[in-house]
Amino acid sequence: MNKDMKYQIRLYLTDAFAQAARADARDPQLKSVNDILDKHGLKMENQFDALVGFCQEAEASSNTDNALYRWTKSVIEQPIKEAKYSKQFTLYALNDDQVYDKAIAERAASELQSLLGGGIISKIEKYDDNKDTNPQAPEQFR
Repeated sequence: MNKDMKYQIRLYLTDAFAQAARADARDPQLKSVNDILDKHGLKMENQFDALVGFCQEAEASSNTDNALYRWTKSVIEQPIKEAKYSKQFTLYALNDDQVYDKAIAERAASELQSLLGGGIISKIEKYDDNKDTNPQAPEQFR
């Protein structure tokens, strides 16, 4: 295993808490989550909102002739995908790094496990930055 591999945590929040977090990630209802994130230098961003933001930035800079943009645009235009990604939150480092050291990811995920099933978090996933194990744009968008 590559010692330099970086990781990212994603949280799935229950419906009510996902709506609150999309409106304000620091909502007082999310104090238990944010206390853990603060401890590890992390913050959460809604995945659907991030996808929309990516498309808006690409469109503003006329950078739309690529697979990632076409794939992302198709995702945000599907109501079923919006329903899925509106509950998913990616944890970023406070300096906006999208991936971080394994130790940070493992400690944060371990502490967040204590909230799993308690009405706020419904699922926790950990990803690494190995391109061979991460989804690539489907052939139709390449």
